[in-house]
Amino acid sequence: MAREEITGIVWRDEVIEWTTARKSRNRVEVLRSERLVVESPEPLGEGEEPVAPDATDVGRALKSSWGKSQGPITFAIGSHNLLMRVVKLPEADDEEMREMVLLQLDKFCPFPVETMVVSHEILCATEGTCDVLVVAAQQDHFRSLESVVDECGMQPDRVDVDVLGWWSLLQGHDKVAAAGRQIILLKDDPSCALIAVENGIPLLFRSLGDAGELSAQDYADEIAHEIDYTLTSIEIEHGPADELRLAVWHWNEVPTDIIARVAGDERWTLSVETFGALPPLSEGVARRQLTNGQALLDLVPDAWRAAEDARAMRRRFIWSSAAVLVVWVLGVAALFGLVQVQNRRLAAREGQLEEVRVPAMQVRDMRRRVKALAPQFDDDIVALDCLRDVAAALPPSNIDLKSFGYGRGKVQIAGRADTATLVYSFKSSLDKIERFKVVTLAGLTKTQQGENFRMTLETDEESK
Repeated sequence: MAREEITGIVWRDEVIEWTTARKSRNRVEVLRSERLVVESPEPLGEGEEPVAPDATDVGRALKSSWGKSQGPITFAIGSHNLLMRVVKLPEADDEEMREMVLLQLDKFCPFPVETMVVSHEILCATEGTCDVLVVAAQQDHFRSLESVVDECGMQPDRVDVDVLGWWSLLQGHDKVAAAGRQIILLKDDPSCALIAVENGIPLLFRSLGDAGELSAQDYADEIAHEIDYTLTSIEIEHGPADELRLAVWHWNEVPTDIIARVAGDERWTLSVETFGALPPLSEGVARRQLTNGQALLDLVPDAWRAAEDARAMRRRFIWSSAAVLVVWVLGVAALFGLVQVQNRRLAAREGQLEEVRVPAMQVRDMRRRVKALAPQFDDDIVALDCLRDVAAALPPSNIDLKSFGYGRGKVQIAGRADTATLVYSFKSSLDKIERFKVVTLAGLTKTQQGENFRMTLETDEESK
């Protein structure tokens, strides 16, 4: 069976990137990886601010540049518009787990649950409990992505979160501490995200948003405050850590204000790394699907799935109708062809009939003549038939037939047998012959040579 290809897509403003990969044995093989910058369709006039392309422009550009996927597609959306919380729940089946997730979401979600797109992912399970990542987003946040999807004509099989794509890449490149506590700060411009890890297991995913109208220094103070708040929350729940690491990841421009703000803290060991050391984020999105299988977060709105099911039903109806039409056309063509074949066969048979008509008439005439002569030979024929039947019923030895006569529908026979038993056995065999209606033993006389007998056999006139 062919190995399935997975495509991960990440869209941010005017930049869209995608990676197609597949699993080959025990490793992930990247087939294609591209990045597209969508230009604004509107010309920039003098003094006008640049206008970012809208979702329709992005979808159109993606369709013309990428074409069609050969496998499932996963879109990754930004975490800045999401509610993300790691909760501890008892192990349960899928339906019960979803019910518990909705109950937990109702505790910390400020919006009505029915207006949210909700999904969850089990991070780890131990001793009957599991750490579950709950993610929720308002349905309105999917409108832009829906415009991209509609314009490029591709239906995503899954909607993931960008920070989980980074998490997949960090794990795959051994950037996550296997022991101890670690805070990972992702300065993924323009926003930030925070991941708290304990012994390689994530305890928290949090979006810190972008700077907005804050100055660089104020934004650095805000991030430092969030880190302190996160550490305090973790220490209350899990206790203090023997070893604490802080990893700051950034793009080409080093976030000096943030690094200066956190570098002097002696609670942690600081490391600063660049995203350039990792593969594209879209590859991390694709890798999650290939390595984790079906037990993944999925934020595809129910309305999308319902619309896709309706489209699939329409396609099946169209294909079914086309198949019925093709079968009907083939049936009519086959019936027409069969009629033509039958007509040709009938014409051939009529020609053959004409060829044998005269010989057949001659044969009938001859049979009629033979039938006219048949009564003259009926008695002889019947006598011979009777003689044949008598001879067939005669025992093979110790009995001799001395005379045979036929006349007026009766057969007269006489003979000699060694014993009377043989005579009776001979009569019994004659009784079984359908031609003879009545078999009469007319006489049985014992002599020195044996038993002399005479029999009368009345023939069946219907069989004659």
